Amino acid sequence: MAGQVLRSEGVTELSDLPVIKTHWPWYRLFQNRRYRRFAMSQTALRFERDLTEVPFHVDEMQRFLTVRLSIVAAAQRRQSRVLGRLYNRLSGESAAYLRLSGRELRDVLAVIGADMADITEGDAVYDLRADVAREALEILDTVNPV
Repeated sequence: MAGQVLRSEGVTELSDLPVIKTHWPWYRLFQNRRYRRFAMSQTALRFERDLTEVPFHVDEMQRFLTVRLSIVAAAQRRQSRVLGRLYNRLSGESAAYLRLSGRELRDVLAVIGADMADITEGDAVYDLRADVAREALEILDTVNPV
């Protein structure tokens, strides 16, 4: 059953789904207004920008992907039950996608050799298909065995 996602309408293969989706929650509109209204000093903003631009170390990336893929595995187990699907919907978890920031997405795609730095925004939120993240984790495991 690996490589397939169970849904209420039947079985869908991951290859039919888009690799990357932009995630835009409805409450983001209110967050943007709040951030503009209570803007911090330029020094704090530059510090935050510098922190978000630092790439993951190999060990950190392995742990990060392992945790995110375990969340996807738990969502896949819950997907077979009605209450599990409701929980997935309310918690924002997906049985087929990992939710990543733009910086995290760039780092994961850099592992598999895709250069998306000019396309992705650092503060945007994206959904990456789980099989692509598994491929990146397998590459990291061969480069840096634990």
